[in-house]
Amino acid sequence: MVFIYHRLFRPSVFQPEVIPRFIREVYYKLRRKVLPQVSFKHEASGPSMLTSFPGPQMKALLNDVETVSQDNMNHYVFVNYDKSYGNYLVDSDGNTLLDLFGSISSMPLGYNHPDLINMTHSPSYPNYFVNRADLNNYYNSDLVNLLNESVYGIKPQGLDKVLLTCGCGSSANELAYKISMLRRSDKNVNVRQTNVAELANNENLSILSFQHGFHGRLGGTLATTRSKFIHKLGFSSFNWPVAPFPEIKYPLDQYHADNVKEEDRCIEALENILRSQKNVAAMILEPAQAEGGDNWFSPRYFRAVRQLATQYNVDFIVDEVQTGMATGRYWAHEDFQLETPPDMVTFSKKFQVSGIYMRNQVIPNNLSADFCGEGCVDLFRLKTLATINKVIARDNLFERSINAGQQFINLFEDTVKWNHTFSDVRGRGSFLAFNLKDTETRDRFVGFARNRGVFISGCGSRSIRLRPSLILQPNQYQYLSNVLNSFHP
Repeated sequence: MVFIYHRLFRPSVFQPEVIPRFIREVYYKLRRKVLPQVSFKHEASGPSMLTSFPGPQMKALLNDVETVSQDNMNHYVFVNYDKSYGNYLVDSDGNTLLDLFGSISSMPLGYNHPDLINMTHSPSYPNYFVNRADLNNYYNSDLVNLLNESVYGIKPQGLDKVLLTCGCGSSANELAYKISMLRRSDKNVNVRQTNVAELANNENLSILSFQHGFHGRLGGTLATTRSKFIHKLGFSSFNWPVAPFPEIKYPLDQYHADNVKEEDRCIEALENILRSQKNVAAMILEPAQAEGGDNWFSPRYFRAVRQLATQYNVDFIVDEVQTGMATGRYWAHEDFQLETPPDMVTFSKKFQVSGIYMRNQVIPNNLSADFCGEGCVDLFRLKTLATINKVIARDNLFERSINAGQQFINLFEDTVKWNHTFSDVRGRGSFLAFNLKDTETRDRFVGFARNRGVFISGCGSRSIRLRPSLILQPNQYQYLSNVLNSFHP
């Protein structure tokens, strides 16, 4: 029976794109009756595709969602969260896929982790939902403990305070920009005792960002976003400075001299901008650009950027929205061993809450006029982060994610020895990526992989990014490796 199943029903045998539709529909009905139902008391043993992807139910839902959503461009998958478990999502058609995208790096413990489920059964947990208090003035009596177990227990080295925002990375970056500008206003005027006319005469401040970076879709964050320009269409934005970002070549050992030269070129260009433009309040940089194509750089480049920020009195904001909790530690920038810590670090996604860590030196005097501190957050999200922190420590998940990531890199390097469709594997922990030759081939591979039970997504112009959970097992990357080996464009 096992032999028959693997020969007749495994996804790689049946090619949905070359079979007439009416035959596929009959085939899928038979599969639903013949294949055993997956038990979700434990993680699935592997992908199981009952239909093509997207299947008929998902296509119908995609049509329905157009009636209630302003933007149908970003809908990748409809998930049955009741049936999804561990590293496997179950979609609206009953397909079980190994999820290597993790809601864009937002699922540290996968689906329906038992520790998180048990947390919701605690007697005090419902109080966090049913009592929507003014958290500027009505603090929960357990707030200090919640903060210490969640955000303050994991704060980056050298940073002192945290401000929490509305849950998304865009809001965290937006607030970081405002804090930097408010601090400079403190130096020049007393904001509370100055009229509007005097404030209007102040020098216009700006935030510097880097080519290919992505920091959000709000007002200031969209101005600093240098990828996905479709989001800027029809929207008036600030003409803020942009610095070149080094284009690193792989493999690193082979192109070391070229990469040093490229990084030096970008460092020199950045200093020229800072020297000529005196109104730059802050610069923002990701430890590895995510949306822009999983673009990395060397520690020496990162340290040089930090030194220039200090030299020209520009706040250095590190955007850890995607890299946070993803590279085998809480904060990717700490791998670069900065002599001076960042002025601010923004975070979201895997942390379940969003916000900013900052040094005491950058907190403006008039901050309380705009934001009132750590209490402005859904308390159940703090409780969730506290539970995630405990599981990470108890199960040694960061080390496990590093081992799993290295396992994939080893498998990938074995594949590219004979299959030159793929190249440039890079990353650490659960933050991994590789390239294909162009956008068309990359997009075709995404569809190919999803139809074989591995849910992935792209970034940049030709990259595949992997954002699995921290509980992914090293051997589960074997499924992706099999898909790589069977793809021939």
